[in-house]
Amino acid sequence: MTLSKIPLQFNPKIDVSHTGGTLTSDSGLILVQEFINKTHLDQLLAQVPFNDQRKYWQHSNGQLLHQWLLQLIAGYRADSAANQLAKDPGFQLCLPQVAQQSSLSALLKRATPATLAGMRCANQALLDLGRRQTNLQTLILDLDSTYYEAFGHQEGVAYNSHYGCWGQHPIVAFDGQTGDFLDVKLRPGNVYTSTGVVEFIRPLIEHYQQSVPVTDLFCRADSGFATPELYDFCEAQAMNYVIRLKTNAVLERQAEARIQYDDHSWDQPQTVYFELTYQAQSWPTARRVCVEAKLRPGQLLFDYTFVITNLSQPYQRPPCFRFIGDGARWRTSLKKLKPALRWIKLTVRRC
Repeated sequence: MTLSKIPLQFNPKIDVSHTGGTLTSDSGLILVQEFINKTHLDQLLAQVPFNDQRKYWQHSNGQLLHQWLLQLIAGYRADSAANQLAKDPGFQLCLPQVAQQSSLSALLKRATPATLAGMRCANQALLDLGRRQTNLQTLILDLDSTYYEAFGHQEGVAYNSHYGCWGQHPIVAFDGQTGDFLDVKLRPGNVYTSTGVVEFIRPLIEHYQQSVPVTDLFCRADSGFATPELYDFCEAQAMNYVIRLKTNAVLERQAEARIQYDDHSWDQPQTVYFELTYQAQSWPTARRVCVEAKLRPGQLLFDYTFVITNLSQPYQRPPCFRFIGDGARWRTSLKKLKPALRWIKLTVRRC
């Protein structure tokens, strides 16, 4: 029996009905599925290889990977959620068949290193499609590292004295213009920030130079990546870099010699920009260092910020420091990424 609708007086556009209907709390997945269909991401997922020795199966690996992706986007991180989602109207609209928990769990057991490489290729193909659509000719490679605490006997876990806990210390790369997550590499928790950075970015740079040609390449990073190996690599690739330097006594002495104290009011802030030629003992050649000197109200001495760069334009204004400041965007992306991938604390035990 269907009950009649009751119109509301305060707003005639609203009707109240006691008739049960098809309800879902994940209707937003329909837009996600539309995106997957238009970008052919489902076809890319179908090409991801697995160690599949099944003789009889109902769901292909590509279909299971597709469902797993939708579950993660909707916030269902546990495989067991699939049993209830099989009855959800939203998932039934997005997927021809919704697999049960046992099928999803078996999919992860069939994963191999080739599977991870295939997923990486699918992600790169999606990024390339977006770059071609926007016709971007410049790539700003933002480098950073993060740390997450881990428990149990996990692969690659080591103690980090800086954070005072056991975990892993992955290196990540973002597109500084779009905020796209380009790549990540897991590393033991006790390695330094810049360890393996050249080997990490080399495939990325080669890809964008060959497969998706760009006219201008930039590398932007914090002081943890201030290493001559990265400078040499960028210079060999004709790639511009802007990297913050850690303060040291030699740099401070050189900067202090360039400061001219005048009759500027001590209760007013003052900012001075200039550049130095600096060569550390381990560097084969001298490089350009830009300096930002700030005198805050009530201070007697300037505070210095140093940025090393191979940009060649005359230093008449502070573009390097604005460029470094724009890097806050990728740090925001990283903060959003960690809880999304559950990088805060991991408790999975490796079998």
